[in-house]
Amino acid sequence: MFLKFKVKMAGVGVVNFDSADNIPEEFRLSNDNAKYAKVAITRDKDGNLVREQLFISSACIKNGILKAVSGASLSVFDTNFRATQFGKPVYLLKGWMQAMANDNFKRKSPVMVGQALEVSGAVPRMSTGSTEGFRSSTSYFSVESVGKTEYDLEVFLDLSAASFLPLDVTLDRLSLPDDIVNSNNFRLSYKKNFGVDVPPVSHFVRISDPAQTPERGIVLGEKEVNQMAKYLYDCISQLYIQRSSAFAAVSSVSATLHKHLNDAGVPWNGADDLEIPDFYKEVGDHSYLERNKALDALGGKGSSEKKEKKAKPGKEAK
Repeated sequence: MFLKFKVKMAGVGVVNFDSADNIPEEFRLSNDNAKYAKVAITRDKDGNLVREQLFISSACIKNGILKAVSGASLSVFDTNFRATQFGKPVYLLKGWMQAMANDNFKRKSPVMVGQALEVSGAVPRMSTGSTEGFRSSTSYFSVESVGKTEYDLEVFLDLSAASFLPLDVTLDRLSLPDDIVNSNNFRLSYKKNFGVDVPPVSHFVRISDPAQTPERGIVLGEKEVNQMAKYLYDCISQLYIQRSSAFAAVSSVSATLHKHLNDAGVPWNGADDLEIPDFYKEVGDHSYLERNKALDALGGKGSSEKKEKKAKPGKEAK
């Protein structure tokens, strides 16, 4: 089950530029001091490269939607600060990857963002200018610009992925180490942001999983998933990307709830609570231990034990 957001944007100018290294030689200027708009490049029927649609990259859009507390990576902050951030909707939606000496864990984002494609036919044009003062090899520059723009964009939220926080080392799906899950900073932040306590850690299987593989983790409640969905709707509605004299802003958003990829979907206004089904069911410790025994048999003696030992605890969070 997923939410689909259809977004229209409008603006002026180029807000997302491409690296010159990504520009085919046929379209590159001799001037190294040049800025190129992100434009889709394809081949025509004769095999020639053709510049087509102006677009804004998925990464640029996602960063604009899910603005974090800081532009810096969470890895530069201490464990206590990071534990506080992990209890917020923005990071549970944005996901994280922490690869440090004492902790190695990650959460894959349940939000999928497409490219924002320009649909009004606006074509960027290259212009050349120069800086004032002493002349040098970089005094002259070229930059692509464009007038009014209109974009279409689609964003998806996987509700089943949003509702589960995997804590399984053996399956290489460790979102958070136990010292952070059990820390006061994480639990107080979660309670402050969602209004409920952190659900208990247990063992679950995804109901739609044919293999019914038990996995250690936390199943988030309907209230938390609804809050994340509404938060994402609000973030998309307020999306505004600005770069010097250019900008692109959301002009309209519509959302639909889908049970399957090809169904028509049910309209959602971003305010009403969604009925979130049970995506996971709890299983006993016995099933989890039997799973580890099976993995050991497949991967060699002690394979699950080795993975469990591989995850080193980070600095203790308070």
